[in-house]
Amino acid sequence: MFTRMGVADKRRLEICTEYWPNWQDEQWIGDSTSNKGWVIVPRTIDLVATLAKRLKPKKSSDPSRIYLNLWCRVFSQGVVEVRDERELMYACGYSPSRGRRTWREGLAALEKLGLIIVVKPWGDDAIGFICLRHPDLAVQRLDEKGLVPHEWKAAYEARMKEIGASHWQPSTDVETDSKAAPVRSGKGKQTQARSTRPVSVA
Repeated sequence: MFTRMGVADKRRLEICTEYWPNWQDEQWIGDSTSNKGWVIVPRTIDLVATLAKRLKPKKSSDPSRIYLNLWCRVFSQGVVEVRDERELMYACGYSPSRGRRTWREGLAALEKLGLIIVVKPWGDDAIGFICLRHPDLAVQRLDEKGLVPHEWKAAYEARMKEIGASHWQPSTDVETDSKAAPVRSGKGKQTQARSTRPVSVA
């Protein structure tokens, strides 16, 4: 099907043709709907990760890698299922044998900033799921508390304008089932998870 190219598309095509030898053989399109192994992320995610690094507790490790790793594993509903903590730790650069405490400290920092919700559904210390909250909502709440640096906010607003993104607003059409859907754990137990219509991420 023919797709009309815009000015920016033509410019990028010219760059590829001039500076990228054999670019047609290596061409890729990061589209999660037509290519397996890809995920859609907000174009502001790098700035939000930087903010998480700046606002982390002084004695805590840098949580930005953990945050980006979670976005690489998230599905459209905003939920990351944690089947093996060691796998996530290793992907973040931590040793599975010694990095558990550091990784969990990073999660705690992200949760305190309002970027994620850590779910322990089985009544023990095991993490079952991690919910990624809308990053712009988290930014708004941090800004309301006076925690967002002025220069970071300026860069963030400039980037939002550049990509044509709108700020988060409460959804008026979210449908929540009156009955919660059971989620079966690896231990054979069931916990209740609320079913909602996902809200698009800017």
